[in-house]
Amino acid sequence: MRVFIASEFRCHICNGEYYLTSKAYSIYKHYSDAFGEVVLCSRFIEITNLESSMVKVNFIRDIIQIKSLNSALIGLYDKDIENKIRNCDLVIGRLPSIIAIRSCKIAEKVNKSYLVELMCDSWASYWNHGVSGKVIAPYMYLSTKSITYNANYAIYVTEKYLQKHYPCKNQSINASNVTINEISNDILINRLKK
Repeated sequence: MRVFIASEFRCHICNGEYYLTSKAYSIYKHYSDAFGEVVLCSRFIEITNLESSMVKVNFIRDIIQIKSLNSALIGLYDKDIENKIRNCDLVIGRLPSIIAIRSCKIAEKVNKSYLVELMCDSWASYWNHGVSGKVIAPYMYLSTKSITYNANYAIYVTEKYLQKHYPCKNQSINASNVTINEISNDILINRLKK
């Protein structure tokens, strides 16, 4: 199976290899483990030095490199996105995201199933992000609401809040995207003593 992931997490390219921060890696790896090959539509940054938090990615089979969110917003990448989506079995849009909204709209157009992962309130995240955020917030809110409502599947990171504001008419579930690392018993003992 091949999955198309649309997100605004930045992927790093160093010496022709792809790297993600550990958080992004763990999220995309879950999808790769569940669905197979990944086509990633995202912003990419060329780097010469790796940071310690970066993990090399071996499950990305193809990419669409988004260089400008403004260009993505007005549809300059739509043909490339559509061509890649036609060769995928499922589209995953991590919302809120201009790239994910464009990709999910294209998935609807070509009758591909898509899953949305709602990570936060679209309105609040854009409205509270300067003047340009206030300009785009209404578009992002309405687009996120529409895309989520029509999605084949939705994953929410909240128990009720996002479901209330961005309902899905099809299958949905809530699942936190929090990763809790194993904790040493010494920490618990020290806390109890304190």
